[in-house]
Amino acid sequence: GVAILRGFTALLNAIINLNDTGKAAHCAAVIELLHGILPLIPNSGQDVQNSIAKIFEKWWQNELPQRECVVPHTVPYLIIKTLVQGSVVSDINRLWAFRQAVLILDFEDTSCDHLKSLLLQCLIHPLYIQTEEGRRFLSFLFGLHPSFTDLVHSTIKQSIPNCPRPFLESYGEAYFRAWRSSAGVYLKKIENDCIQDLMHHAVHAQRSGPFSLSQALLKVLGFLHQQKVCRGMDSMLLRLYDPILWRALKVANVAVRANAASVMIDAFPLQNPDATREENDELLQKQINVLLDLLTDPAPLIRTMGVAGICRVMGIYWELMPSAVLQTLLKRLIKDMTWDASSSTVRAAVFQGLSFVVENPLG
Repeated sequence: GVAILRGFTALLNAIINLNDTGKAAHCAAVIELLHGILPLIPNSGQDVQNSIAKIFEKWWQNELPQRECVVPHTVPYLIIKTLVQGSVVSDINRLWAFRQAVLILDFEDTSCDHLKSLLLQCLIHPLYIQTEEGRRFLSFLFGLHPSFTDLVHSTIKQSIPNCPRPFLESYGEAYFRAWRSSAGVYLKKIENDCIQDLMHHAVHAQRSGPFSLSQALLKVLGFLHQQKVCRGMDSMLLRLYDPILWRALKVANVAVRANAASVMIDAFPLQNPDATREENDELLQKQINVLLDLLTDPAPLIRTMGVAGICRVMGIYWELMPSAVLQTLLKRLIKDMTWDASSSTVRAAVFQGLSFVVENPLG
Protein backbone atom coordinates (compact mmCIF):
# COMPACT_ATOMS: atom_id res chain seq x y z
CA GLY A 1 0.00 0.00 0.00
CA VAL A 2 2.77 2.43 0.88
CA ALA A 3 4.53 1.68 -2.41
CA ILE A 4 1.36 2.52 -4.34
CA LEU A 5 1.06 5.81 -2.44
CA ARG A 6 4.65 6.65 -3.33
CA GLY A 7 3.78 6.07 -6.97
CA PHE A 8 0.81 8.41 -6.73
CA THR A 9 2.90 11.15 -5.11
CA ALA A 10 5.56 10.91 -7.84
CA LEU A 11 2.88 11.17 -10.53
CA LEU A 12 1.13 14.09 -8.87
CA ASN A 13 4.41 15.92 -8.36
CA ALA A 14 5.13 15.60 -12.07
CA ILE A 15 1.67 16.95 -12.96
CA ILE A 16 2.02 19.89 -10.56
CA ASN A 17 5.40 20.73 -12.09
CA LEU A 18 3.80 20.86 -15.55
CA ASN A 19 1.70 23.79 -14.31
CA ASP A 20 -1.15 22.55 -16.49
CA THR A 21 -4.52 23.30 -14.85
CA GLY A 22 -6.33 21.03 -17.28
CA LYS A 23 -4.27 17.96 -16.41
CA ALA A 24 -4.46 18.86 -12.72
CA ALA A 25 -8.28 18.97 -12.93
CA HIS A 26 -8.30 15.32 -14.05
CA CYS A 27 -6.39 14.44 -10.85
CA ALA A 28 -8.73 16.24 -8.46
CA ALA A 29 -10.52 13.02 -7.53
CA VAL A 30 -7.20 11.35 -6.68
CA ILE A 31 -6.18 14.35 -4.61
CA GLU A 32 -9.44 14.17 -2.68
CA LEU A 33 -8.95 10.43 -2.09
CA LEU A 34 -5.41 10.92 -0.81
CA HIS A 35 -6.59 13.72 1.46
CA GLY A 36 -9.09 11.35 3.05
CA ILE A 37 -6.41 8.80 3.95
CA LEU A 38 -3.71 11.30 5.06
CA PRO A 39 -4.48 10.99 8.81
CA LEU A 40 -4.89 7.19 8.53
CA ILE A 41 -1.36 6.42 7.32
CA PRO A 42 0.51 4.45 10.05
CA ASN A 43 3.77 5.57 11.65
CA SER A 44 5.68 3.17 9.39
CA GLY A 45 4.66 5.36 6.47
CA GLN A 46 5.61 8.74 7.91
CA ASP A 47 7.83 9.56 4.93
CA VAL A 48 5.06 9.00 2.39
CA GLN A 49 2.58 10.83 4.64
CA ASN A 50 4.92 13.83 4.61
CA SER A 51 5.30 13.57 0.81
CA ILE A 52 1.51 13.56 0.38
CA ALA A 53 1.19 16.60 2.66
CA LYS A 54 3.77 18.42 0.52
CA ILE A 55 1.67 17.61 -2.55
CA PHE A 56 -1.32 19.24 -0.86
CA GLU A 57 0.75 22.28 0.09
CA LYS A 58 1.80 22.75 -3.55
CA TRP A 59 -1.76 22.11 -4.74
CA TRP A 60 -3.00 24.92 -2.51
CA GLN A 61 -0.21 27.36 -3.27
CA ASN A 62 -0.48 26.80 -7.04
CA GLU A 63 -4.25 27.40 -6.83
CA LEU A 64 -5.05 24.15 -8.60
CA PRO A 65 -8.64 22.88 -9.03
CA GLN A 66 -10.64 22.10 -5.88
CA ARG A 67 -7.74 23.16 -3.70
CA GLU A 68 -10.13 23.72 -0.76
CA CYS A 69 -10.56 19.95 -0.41
CA VAL A 70 -6.93 19.47 0.73
CA VAL A 71 -7.24 21.86 3.70
CA PRO A 72 -9.14 20.05 6.53
CA HIS A 73 -6.55 17.30 7.13
CA THR A 74 -3.42 19.10 5.94
CA VAL A 75 -3.69 21.94 8.46
CA PRO A 76 -3.83 19.63 11.53
CA TYR A 77 -1.01 17.51 10.06
CA LEU A 78 1.25 20.55 9.69
CA ILE A 79 0.40 21.84 13.18
CA ILE A 80 1.08 18.47 14.83
CA LYS A 81 4.40 18.30 12.98
CA THR A 82 5.44 21.52 14.75
CA LEU A 83 4.36 20.29 18.19
CA VAL A 84 6.01 16.85 18.34
CA GLN A 85 9.44 16.25 19.80
CA GLY A 86 12.19 17.07 17.34
CA SER A 87 10.21 19.76 15.51
CA VAL A 88 12.27 22.54 13.90
CA VAL A 89 11.70 26.06 12.58
CA SER A 90 11.30 24.79 9.02
CA ASP A 91 8.16 22.95 10.19
CA ILE A 92 6.70 26.27 11.34
CA ASN A 93 7.68 27.83 8.01
CA ARG A 94 5.67 25.17 6.17
CA LEU A 95 2.65 25.95 8.34
CA TRP A 96 3.15 29.69 7.82
CA ALA A 97 3.22 29.22 4.03
CA PHE A 98 -0.10 27.35 4.32
CA ARG A 99 -1.69 29.82 6.76
CA GLN A 100 -4.20 31.35 4.33
CA ALA A 101 -5.81 27.92 4.04
CA VAL A 102 -6.71 28.08 7.73
CA LEU A 103 -8.94 31.08 7.02
CA ILE A 104 -11.39 29.07 4.90
CA LEU A 105 -12.26 26.74 7.79
CA ASP A 106 -15.48 27.34 9.73
CA PHE A 107 -14.39 28.16 13.28
CA GLU A 108 -17.99 28.17 14.46
CA ASP A 109 -18.51 24.54 13.47
CA THR A 110 -17.78 21.78 16.00
CA SER A 111 -15.70 20.02 13.33
CA CYS A 112 -13.00 22.63 14.06
CA ASP A 113 -12.81 21.91 17.79
CA HIS A 114 -9.78 19.60 17.41
CA LEU A 115 -8.05 22.12 15.15
CA LYS A 116 -8.67 24.92 17.65
CA SER A 117 -7.20 22.77 20.42
CA LEU A 118 -4.05 22.20 18.35
CA LEU A 119 -3.69 25.89 17.54
CA LEU A 120 -3.99 26.82 21.22
CA GLN A 121 -1.18 24.37 22.02
CA CYS A 122 1.06 26.43 19.72
CA LEU A 123 0.66 29.37 22.12
CA ILE A 124 2.54 27.61 24.91
CA HIS A 125 5.06 25.65 22.83
CA PRO A 126 8.69 26.85 23.25
CA LEU A 127 9.49 26.55 19.53
CA TYR A 128 6.79 29.11 18.72
CA ILE A 129 7.61 31.46 21.59
CA GLN A 130 11.39 31.42 21.16
CA THR A 131 11.59 31.93 17.39
CA GLU A 132 10.77 34.87 15.14
CA GLU A 133 8.84 32.59 12.79
CA GLY A 134 6.82 31.16 15.65
CA ARG A 135 5.88 34.53 17.14
CA ARG A 136 4.78 35.68 13.70
CA PHE A 137 2.39 32.72 13.54
CA LEU A 138 1.10 33.32 17.08
CA SER A 139 0.15 36.89 16.16
CA PHE A 140 -1.66 35.51 13.10
CA LEU A 141 -3.88 33.40 15.39
CA PHE A 142 -5.49 36.54 16.84
CA GLY A 143 -7.17 37.23 13.49
CA LEU A 144 -8.68 33.84 12.65
CA HIS A 145 -12.14 34.44 14.16
CA PRO A 146 -13.45 36.89 16.78
CA SER A 147 -14.47 34.10 19.19
CA PHE A 148 -11.10 32.39 18.70
CA THR A 149 -9.34 35.68 19.56
CA ASP A 150 -10.87 35.33 23.04
CA LEU A 151 -9.48 31.78 23.35
CA VAL A 152 -6.02 32.89 22.22
CA HIS A 153 -5.97 35.69 24.79
CA SER A 154 -7.32 33.44 27.54
CA THR A 155 -4.69 30.77 26.83
CA ILE A 156 -1.84 33.28 27.00
CA LYS A 157 -3.22 34.82 30.19
CA GLN A 158 -3.41 31.41 31.86
CA SER A 159 0.20 30.64 30.94
CA ILE A 160 1.67 33.98 32.11
CA PRO A 161 1.87 33.15 35.86
CA ASN A 162 4.05 30.09 35.33
CA CYS A 163 5.90 30.63 32.07
CA PRO A 164 9.66 31.38 31.93
CA ARG A 165 10.43 35.10 32.12
CA PRO A 166 11.91 35.34 28.59
CA PHE A 167 8.56 34.13 27.22
CA LEU A 168 6.75 37.17 28.64
CA GLU A 169 8.37 39.65 26.28
CA SER A 170 7.67 37.23 23.41
CA TYR A 171 3.99 37.28 24.30
CA GLY A 172 4.17 41.08 24.32
CA GLU A 173 5.60 40.91 20.81
CA ALA A 174 2.76 38.64 19.70
CA TYR A 175 0.16 41.11 21.00
CA PHE A 176 2.02 43.97 19.32
CA ARG A 177 2.23 42.21 15.95
CA ALA A 178 -1.45 41.25 16.15
CA TRP A 179 -2.43 44.85 16.97
CA ARG A 180 -0.25 46.36 14.24
CA SER A 181 -1.63 44.09 11.51
CA SER A 182 -5.31 44.18 12.53
CA ALA A 183 -8.21 46.37 11.46
CA GLY A 184 -11.94 46.67 11.95
CA VAL A 185 -13.57 44.29 14.40
CA TYR A 186 -10.23 42.54 15.11
CA LEU A 187 -8.45 45.79 16.00
CA LYS A 188 -11.25 46.75 18.37
CA LYS A 189 -11.23 43.28 19.95
CA ILE A 190 -7.45 43.15 20.37
CA GLU A 191 -7.41 46.61 21.94
CA ASN A 192 -10.44 46.35 24.24
CA ASP A 193 -10.66 42.66 25.05
CA CYS A 194 -6.98 41.72 25.01
CA ILE A 195 -4.55 44.59 25.61
CA GLN A 196 -6.83 46.59 27.91
CA ASP A 197 -7.66 43.40 29.79
CA LEU A 198 -3.92 42.88 30.39
CA MET A 199 -3.68 46.48 31.61
CA HIS A 200 -6.55 45.98 34.06
CA HIS A 201 -5.04 42.77 35.44
CA ALA A 202 -1.54 44.29 35.66
CA VAL A 203 -2.96 47.00 37.93
CA HIS A 204 -5.04 44.65 40.08
CA ALA A 205 -2.79 41.54 40.22
CA GLN A 206 -1.12 40.24 43.38
CA ARG A 207 2.39 41.49 44.18
CA SER A 208 3.63 38.67 46.41
CA GLY A 209 6.55 36.38 45.61
CA PRO A 210 10.01 36.93 44.13
CA PHE A 211 8.50 37.56 40.69
CA SER A 212 4.86 38.52 41.13
CA LEU A 213 1.99 38.24 38.67
CA SER A 214 1.87 42.04 38.43
CA GLN A 215 5.54 42.07 37.39
CA ALA A 216 4.92 39.33 34.83
CA LEU A 217 2.02 41.23 33.26
CA LEU A 218 4.05 44.44 33.21
CA LYS A 219 6.79 42.55 31.36
CA VAL A 220 4.26 41.66 28.65
CA LEU A 221 2.90 45.21 28.47
CA GLY A 222 6.44 46.60 28.59
CA PHE A 223 7.02 45.38 25.04
CA LEU A 224 4.13 47.60 23.90
CA HIS A 225 5.48 50.55 25.90
CA GLN A 226 8.74 50.23 23.96
CA GLN A 227 7.03 50.47 20.55
CA LYS A 228 6.01 54.12 20.70
CA VAL A 229 7.77 54.85 17.41
CA CYS A 230 5.03 52.76 15.78
CA ARG A 231 2.23 54.95 14.48
CA GLY A 232 -0.88 54.79 16.64
CA MET A 233 0.83 53.22 19.66
CA ASP A 234 0.95 56.41 21.74
CA SER A 235 -2.72 57.21 21.23
CA MET A 236 -3.72 53.58 21.83
CA LEU A 237 -1.83 53.37 25.13
CA LEU A 238 -3.30 56.65 26.35
CA ARG A 239 -6.83 55.71 25.33
CA LEU A 240 -6.75 52.25 26.92
CA TYR A 241 -4.97 53.27 30.12
CA ASP A 242 -7.15 56.35 30.68
CA PRO A 243 -10.12 54.61 32.40
CA ILE A 244 -7.80 52.37 34.47
CA LEU A 245 -4.65 54.13 35.55
CA TRP A 246 -5.64 57.45 37.10
CA ARG A 247 -8.38 55.90 39.22
CA ALA A 248 -6.12 53.06 40.41
CA LEU A 249 -3.46 55.51 41.58
CA LYS A 250 -5.94 56.92 44.13
CA VAL A 251 -7.54 53.79 45.59
CA ALA A 252 -7.13 52.74 49.22
CA ASN A 253 -5.50 49.40 48.36
CA VAL A 254 -1.72 49.82 48.61
CA ALA A 255 -0.95 46.95 46.21
CA VAL A 256 -3.17 48.41 43.51
CA ARG A 257 -1.60 51.86 43.93
CA ALA A 258 1.85 50.28 43.71
CA ASN A 259 0.94 48.32 40.58
CA ALA A 260 -0.53 51.42 38.95
CA ALA A 261 2.60 53.41 39.79
CA SER A 262 4.81 50.70 38.25
CA VAL A 263 2.73 50.72 35.07
CA MET A 264 2.69 54.51 34.73
CA ILE A 265 6.43 54.79 35.29
CA ASP A 266 7.11 52.08 32.71
CA ALA A 267 4.71 53.64 30.16
CA PHE A 268 5.92 57.24 30.76
CA PRO A 269 5.31 59.52 29.00
CA LEU A 270 1.75 58.84 27.93
CA GLN A 271 1.02 61.30 25.14
CA ASN A 272 -1.40 62.04 22.33
CA PRO A 273 0.20 62.79 18.95
CA ASP A 274 -3.11 64.25 17.72
CA ALA A 275 -3.43 66.74 20.58
CA THR A 276 -2.21 70.34 20.62
CA ARG A 277 1.06 71.21 22.30
CA GLU A 278 -0.85 72.82 25.16
CA GLU A 279 -2.91 69.66 25.69
CA ASN A 280 0.18 67.46 25.71
CA ASP A 281 1.90 69.86 28.13
CA GLU A 282 -1.10 69.47 30.44
CA LEU A 283 -0.94 65.69 30.08
CA LEU A 284 2.78 65.68 30.89
CA GLN A 285 2.17 67.88 33.93
CA LYS A 286 -0.59 65.52 35.07
CA GLN A 287 1.91 62.64 35.03
CA ILE A 288 4.57 64.71 36.79
CA ASN A 289 2.01 65.57 39.48
CA VAL A 290 1.25 61.87 39.91
CA LEU A 291 4.96 61.16 40.38
CA LEU A 292 5.19 63.92 42.97
CA ASP A 293 2.10 62.57 44.76
CA LEU A 294 3.84 59.21 45.06
CA LEU A 295 6.48 60.91 47.22
CA THR A 296 3.87 61.78 49.86
CA ASP A 297 2.08 58.43 49.84
CA PRO A 298 1.64 57.00 53.37
CA ALA A 299 3.11 53.66 52.23
CA PRO A 300 6.95 53.55 52.21
CA LEU A 301 6.82 51.08 49.32
CA ILE A 302 5.11 53.64 47.10
CA ARG A 303 7.32 56.51 48.21
CA THR A 304 10.31 54.37 47.28
CA MET A 305 8.73 53.61 43.90
CA GLY A 306 8.09 57.32 43.43
CA VAL A 307 11.74 58.15 44.05
CA ALA A 308 12.94 55.42 41.68
CA GLY A 309 10.37 56.41 39.07
CA ILE A 310 11.25 60.10 39.12
CA CYS A 311 14.94 59.29 38.79
CA ARG A 312 14.25 56.92 35.92
CA VAL A 313 12.17 59.55 34.12
CA MET A 314 14.82 62.24 34.62
CA GLY A 315 17.63 59.93 33.56
CA ILE A 316 15.93 58.85 30.32
CA TYR A 317 13.96 61.97 29.36
CA TRP A 318 16.14 64.77 30.76
CA GLU A 319 16.48 66.57 27.42
CA LEU A 320 12.71 66.43 26.78
CA MET A 321 11.57 67.86 30.09
CA PRO A 322 11.18 71.57 30.90
CA SER A 323 13.95 72.89 33.17
CA ALA A 324 11.39 74.10 35.71
CA VAL A 325 10.00 70.58 36.02
CA LEU A 326 13.47 69.11 36.47
CA GLN A 327 14.26 71.66 39.19
CA THR A 328 11.03 70.84 41.01
CA LEU A 329 11.73 67.11 40.91
CA LEU A 330 15.33 67.45 42.06
CA LYS A 331 14.33 69.81 44.86
CA ARG A 332 11.74 67.37 46.16
CA LEU A 333 14.18 64.48 46.07
CA ILE A 334 17.10 66.25 47.73
CA LYS A 335 15.30 68.49 50.23
CA ASP A 336 12.48 66.17 51.23
CA MET A 337 13.08 62.53 50.41
CA THR A 338 16.67 62.30 51.65
CA TRP A 339 15.21 63.19 55.05
CA ASP A 340 12.34 60.67 55.00
CA ALA A 341 12.25 59.94 58.73
CA SER A 342 10.11 56.79 58.61
CA SER A 343 11.93 54.76 55.94
CA SER A 344 15.61 54.13 55.35
CA THR A 345 14.61 52.37 52.12
CA VAL A 346 13.20 55.63 50.76
CA ARG A 347 16.36 57.52 51.74
CA ALA A 348 18.56 54.90 50.09
CA ALA A 349 16.42 55.01 46.93
CA VAL A 350 17.25 58.70 46.52
CA PHE A 351 20.99 58.07 46.33
CA GLN A 352 20.59 55.04 44.08
CA GLY A 353 18.24 56.94 41.78
CA LEU A 354 20.38 60.06 41.54
CA SER A 355 23.30 57.85 40.53
CA PHE A 356 21.20 56.74 37.56
CA VAL A 357 20.44 60.37 36.66
CA VAL A 358 24.11 61.32 36.83
CA GLU A 359 25.00 58.48 34.46
CA ASN A 360 22.75 60.06 31.83
CA PRO A 361 25.10 62.09 29.56
CA LEU A 362 22.46 64.84 29.15
CA GLY A 363 21.74 65.05 32.87
